[in-house]
Amino acid sequence: MPKVRWTLETIKHGVERYRQEHGHLPTAWDFDRCEYLPSARQIQRAYGGLEKLRDQLGLTELNYTKGSLRQKISFEGISRGIEAEDLLEPILMDYFGEPFVHTQKKYYKKLKNRYDFFVYHHGGRFGVDVFSTERTEYIGPNIRHKLAKYANIPSDVPVYFVVSSSSLLPKDVEAGKQTARKLLELSHIDVVHMEEFLILIKSFTPLAIPAGFVSAIEKEQI
Repeated sequence: MPKVRWTLETIKHGVERYRQEHGHLPTAWDFDRCEYLPSARQIQRAYGGLEKLRDQLGLTELNYTKGSLRQKISFEGISRGIEAEDLLEPILMDYFGEPFVHTQKKYYKKLKNRYDFFVYHHGGRFGVDVFSTERTEYIGPNIRHKLAKYANIPSDVPVYFVVSSSSLLPKDVEAGKQTARKLLELSHIDVVHMEEFLILIKSFTPLAIPAGFVSAIEKEQI
């Protein structure tokens, strides 16, 4: 196979092709894995890195680590995460009962971080942390970031990192979590696709709702 000469014209054509196929500009990770683009190391050697290549190609943004593009990605990720929480909350409350689903509960009295949900069931309890992504390669970084926050929680509390995605399948989540090796040391923390989680919760027996309990929705209707 002949060696490719990565001229600016060739790279620009490849970047535009990638943008049309995937809906966004390629990251360093994408450059390393796309057959019609040079590797990030080749770009570093020939052009001084992605940011300098961006300037030479006349692209508005090619560096995902700073500027408006990172802010946009971060905002969209947070927005999707909030939407996923809003969808999951009524499902948990409907199955386990509103008194036993605590939203934004602190991990522990001395810690500031919070679970998205903390659920009590017959014989136990568990924490839930939801995040959204449409790319397998972002699962590992998300897990590693969350593991750092959960480092000091009691190990007797199971925690589920639930991945909400419209395009990824359970097998993609399974592949993505293999890149977070620290997860293997923490048997009380697992990462599951939303689809699997909704099946999993059915294995827990809900507690009985206290007599006379009136839900927030019922109170609004009174």
